[in-house]
Amino acid sequence: MPGHNDPEETGVTTVDGRRNEDVWVVIPVFNRRRMVVEAVESVLSQDWPATQVIVIDDASDDDPQATLEPYLDRIVFHRLEQNGGVSVARNAGLALATGE
Repeated sequence: MPGHNDPEETGVTTVDGRRNEDVWVVIPVFNRRRMVVEAVESVLSQDWPATQVIVIDDASDDDPQATLEPYLDRIVFHRLEQNGGVSVARNAGLALATGE
């Protein structure tokens, strides 16, 4: 669709010639503490920075919060009291997202 992403037509402010959009990333985790560090590092290293990175621990047994300690100043971490599955964890993360 021609002009669909054109800031002149959409009225969206640009940064470095790109659309200026907020990005929220929700990372659900259940008993994958080593993998969640990789996921968080990947998100934090992106060219377009995430507005907010939210990690939801779906009642893991392996304490991902301890592994994520070095990142807690740059992410939101929340632990669910009981395992509800990935959809429940994602929805909990969306509920914690702040902004417009």
